[in-house]
Amino acid sequence: MQKRSDAQVEIEKHYRQAKLLEHESYVDSMVLNSKIYPNWIECGDSFWYVRNGRNDKGDLTAVSKEFRLVDAKNSNDKPAFDHNLLAKALSKQTGKNLDPKNLPITQLKFSYGKSEFTFFAFNKLWKYSAGSESCKEEQAYPPYWLVSPDGTKAVYIKAYNLWVKDLSSGVEHALTDNGERYHSYGGLPERMSLVEGFHENTSDSCTLPQALWSYDSKQLFTYQLDERQVLSYPVTQYIPPEGSVRPKSVDVKYALPNDQAVAEYGYLSIDVESKQVCIADYPCVLDSLAWQFPFISNLTWWSTDNKIAYFIDVSRRQKKVTVVAFDTNSGSTWSLFEESSNTKINLSLDYEHPASLLPLPETNELIWFSERSGWAHLYLYCLSSGTFKNVITHGDWLVREVLHFNPETREVYLQIAGRNKSRNPYYRELCRVNIDTGHISTIASDDYDFVVYKKHCRPTMIGVHLGLATTDCSGVSPTGNYIVTTKTRADAAPITELIDANGCKVMTLETADISGLQGGWHWPEPVKLLAADGKTDIYGLVFRPSHFSPDKSYPVIDFASNNPFYALVPNGAFGNDTEAGCAYMSAAAIAELGFITVIIDGRGSCYRSKSFQDHAYGNVHTGSDLKDHIAGIRQLGDRYSELNLDAVGIVDINGSNSPLYGLLAFPEFYKVGAVVSMWDPRLRAQADIYHDLSNEDNNKNSLVLGDMASRLQGKLLLANGMLDPVYPISGCLQFIEALVRNNKDFDLVLLPSGGHSWDGCQYALRRVWDFLVCHFLSIEPPKDFHLASGTEYALAQQFSETVET
Repeated sequence: MQKRSDAQVEIEKHYRQAKLLEHESYVDSMVLNSKIYPNWIECGDSFWYVRNGRNDKGDLTAVSKEFRLVDAKNSNDKPAFDHNLLAKALSKQTGKNLDPKNLPITQLKFSYGKSEFTFFAFNKLWKYSAGSESCKEEQAYPPYWLVSPDGTKAVYIKAYNLWVKDLSSGVEHALTDNGERYHSYGGLPERMSLVEGFHENTSDSCTLPQALWSYDSKQLFTYQLDERQVLSYPVTQYIPPEGSVRPKSVDVKYALPNDQAVAEYGYLSIDVESKQVCIADYPCVLDSLAWQFPFISNLTWWSTDNKIAYFIDVSRRQKKVTVVAFDTNSGSTWSLFEESSNTKINLSLDYEHPASLLPLPETNELIWFSERSGWAHLYLYCLSSGTFKNVITHGDWLVREVLHFNPETREVYLQIAGRNKSRNPYYRELCRVNIDTGHISTIASDDYDFVVYKKHCRPTMIGVHLGLATTDCSGVSPTGNYIVTTKTRADAAPITELIDANGCKVMTLETADISGLQGGWHWPEPVKLLAADGKTDIYGLVFRPSHFSPDKSYPVIDFASNNPFYALVPNGAFGNDTEAGCAYMSAAAIAELGFITVIIDGRGSCYRSKSFQDHAYGNVHTGSDLKDHIAGIRQLGDRYSELNLDAVGIVDINGSNSPLYGLLAFPEFYKVGAVVSMWDPRLRAQADIYHDLSNEDNNKNSLVLGDMASRLQGKLLLANGMLDPVYPISGCLQFIEALVRNNKDFDLVLLPSGGHSWDGCQYALRRVWDFLVCHFLSIEPPKDFHLASGTEYALAQQFSETVET
């Protein structure tokens, strides 16, 4: 066997460490308790959460977990139950030997003051009684049932119609009877998954109905989804999972940006007892939001008298929004107020989060979110008349999140940013604002980002994969008396505290345990830079490898996404960033290979003023403008001699065109580019909310990347899953055709069964690592290095069902 060189031994060591970093956002084993998930108990001030710890064997990657119960009022933090006794009771019922320090239970549900609680384990619902130290199996409702507020009924989708079941008698009946495929009740548009058609073709659905119960549990507010005129999009499965060699093709209803027809929602109400349907006298509302849908996006609500249902009509391309009232007895509707813009109207600053407005049914008011002043602020409206009442917040700063409303004090709890001009404008602070006077009371503010988990927003990867978050997960207690916040910045260990509504610390819940990080860990460095215009401040983060030496020179990797709906720079450490820790850890992993990785948010990205984001409007590829990246990296090169600006690469592993656009538009700067899951706005539903695709002048040069293919000079790696449900593979293939037509060399990784971005294409990510190492470090990468997907790795690290006690 040929002896490996010192360089090959060293690079394999770096790969192993990079692998640990890459998987960290899924398993949280190197860094423990960087963020916790408070799950509040009923309507009080107590909550449970999970504390992770090291096991007794000295393995820093082996993690135990303990369920904790916090009584905020009495400043008490203790084990939620006796873990040994629960393990014994559950083992008796299941016949499995369970480790008390690693119980495979999720979704705990406590009742205040009672010694029993429920949880899920082994795909079953259990009830544990501390008094009798026993477990018994309980009936669990399917997660796609929409249970009424009084708990007596559940609605679900069957044969394209809505059905209701009486939960006490088990009697069920149809609420609608004329639903059919492409004209169904309460479902989601097919565009949500381009590959859904490969699943078993059935008219039943495991999707939670898009509907809203009235407060008295007597009516259902929903819609009939009409996709009959939407054109089909063909998708081919080249590797059928059943083992057939014959490819399978399906047609999915999928409207492209320039198509005339899109999916439509026809609003209606149903009297559940009489099955009487009342159709709203209003034109069908167009499917206009990229990732949001009316009943899961805070765009619908009921009046407290159960007579009026409200919805927000968002026009195609999101240039106008209208608040509409619907009398569910007569069917009459009326517009309360509307707002329009020459560009895109944002109803929240994060495109994956629900709208940041807040209905106040008890007083028939609406807290409205708007960027009409050029900054994201809140306004108060009367829903009885639709009249504007007053401004709630104002100034050259913005509201990031609406967290909670206290009806007694008439105060709304907010996360805001940019108010203190001496700080990073992305750092959030917490405050309370009186909605009548606009008086602001600061709760928490410092040179840190204060993270507060918002109810119904996606948790980090650890919360998803290990089930640590529930529907009751929220940073603010139901009473508004207490807040759980993680004080964090990218270059320090996060601290999670319990504070009261005045900002006084009640207790420190967790300080992140970073002992699992290998020696030599370099905290990333937050940097402030100037955009290419020479006057706009932009911000970034610089990652160095654990084996960094200031005496060496390192290639620079621009870890970039030019999607206008992202702000990619992590402002908190580990799991405390907008990408659930993935951007932070993936950038650190790439740096560990022997690079300096830079993340920059340029003009055209979100979380700043409206003009800052609108910089990219009409030219979608200038989201987080790469001109700003280049200007910023050159400034960093002037500051730090270790940056080799003759060797700059650009990478995106989460789906954008930044590496392609960088290599084609700026070949003198970017020498190597690699992209996993590229997208073509012309082939992506709702892409026209950022780019008017009907305007031919806007569709030249940067939009149609194939027209720029002749400009390719650097080294390019394209990687794509051929079953990408988010960005259709045809966009990548059309660009490949343009490269071939122009006789350009490039590397290509196509995964026939691969999905979207790095999580479904970890083989592709490993190839990205190899590509960068080969072209910049001139070292042979480790042969056949295996990099499992994050999901696979998380599942492999989860609790074994046969762990010995």
